[in-house]
Amino acid sequence: MDSMELDQHSEFYEAWICLQSTAESSEVSPPSFEFAAYQPETPFIDQRRAIPTRVREETQTLSPTPSQSQQSTSHDAVSSALPSTSKPQTALKKGRPGRKAEHDEREWLSKKQILKTLYLDEAKSLSAVSKVMDNAHGFKASENMYKKKFAAWGFFKNQSQCRPVDSITQVLSGTSGRARSAQSLPQKQFQDSEKLAYRLDKHLSLLAPDDPRLAQLEKMLFNVWGYFMRVFDRGSDGVSGWTGDFFSLNPPKDYCDSSGDWKPVSDQCHGASILVTRQDDTNGKCQKTLHKALSLFDKLLQKKDPWMLVYIWRIILYMRGIAFRLEPRKTEVSSLVLARNRDDHLVGNFLTGIIGLIKISLDAEDPMVYALESLRFFCLQDIKLPVERVYQLCIDLFMDYLGNFHPVVLSMTGHFLKYWPGKLGEHVLPSYDKVVKSAEVEFGLCDERTISLLTE
Repeated sequence: MDSMELDQHSEFYEAWICLQSTAESSEVSPPSFEFAAYQPETPFIDQRRAIPTRVREETQTLSPTPSQSQQSTSHDAVSSALPSTSKPQTALKKGRPGRKAEHDEREWLSKKQILKTLYLDEAKSLSAVSKVMDNAHGFKASENMYKKKFAAWGFFKNQSQCRPVDSITQVLSGTSGRARSAQSLPQKQFQDSEKLAYRLDKHLSLLAPDDPRLAQLEKMLFNVWGYFMRVFDRGSDGVSGWTGDFFSLNPPKDYCDSSGDWKPVSDQCHGASILVTRQDDTNGKCQKTLHKALSLFDKLLQKKDPWMLVYIWRIILYMRGIAFRLEPRKTEVSSLVLARNRDDHLVGNFLTGIIGLIKISLDAEDPMVYALESLRFFCLQDIKLPVERVYQLCIDLFMDYLGNFHPVVLSMTGHFLKYWPGKLGEHVLPSYDKVVKSAEVEFGLCDERTISLLTE
């Protein structure tokens, strides 16, 4: 090989080294676009660094050493994997399966009373109302939809401050939709401090803050609330709790409806309270009737059911009336104090027996055990106050989950008015007429279920 060939070979080798170094430096610096239609304002994107690792690996596997022409022709395909430099569009949130984004007027009316309680009485924000309705009642709607409905219904917070505290009188006097089926009540509502605080504040308002009876009343209301939530809690299986239709309460599987047992016991206690007022009761009919009624409680308290909250308070009121006539000297002393001397009055003995049966049949830690123990703290003279508060609480709870015009709510309200009269006559009677007419359409004019509504 002569000197000319060596020079050519060395020049070729130096050129090859230069090309190799240029190719290596192109990994960190952009190539020249002098001979292409290059626009300076277009930012350069290093394709190999911008492509996700998975895409780059797949590309290298298919073509380990692509040529320059292949790179230019595949630029459009690869650029689809690059992150967009423009402002991303807001993705639409997918709703939960089975949920409707909009509700018709009938569904809104069925939730009107609950929404009124949450928004006006409990002063919750729109977002909080939306969250509670979605989680607890399966009712999903946007805040704008709530704003429109509240405006149409006249639910304005700036006007609620000048109105009196909502009561059973004002609840029934408002317009409401038809009765609805009871919703599944999550057990977490038992821990809902905001709503429970509203209930307690509403029903504790008749006692002074320093009154020692206040703690017992608060404890009783709290535990009655807990019992109600447990009875209607349907659990994870969705079938273990009680539900309601337009005319009655429906027990879960393997449960029997005990309303047919509770009502006769209540009626017998009522009869005993009437017999004790008669001067000619020489045969002891009052005692016999009362003994017969109390002997049936062992059967009634075998399982949890909502009928206890419907009838127990009126039975206690009947017992109080009998005790006033039989034991007037004990009216001013607490049942707990009398029990220490083994000289308890009739209502205290009745509560002690009920508590014992609940502990045996259900659970020693059952909420109704604590509720009735708190009730024993009150003397016979004052026991009407906590019964009024807890009775009204139960009516409110049933009203929230069954509707204003449900027969159970109307029956409880009608009995409540016998002891605490209110201006409800013009509203309760039309409600009864509406329920009876609905029953006539559903069951028939002469059906037993229709007639039973008239005897409540």
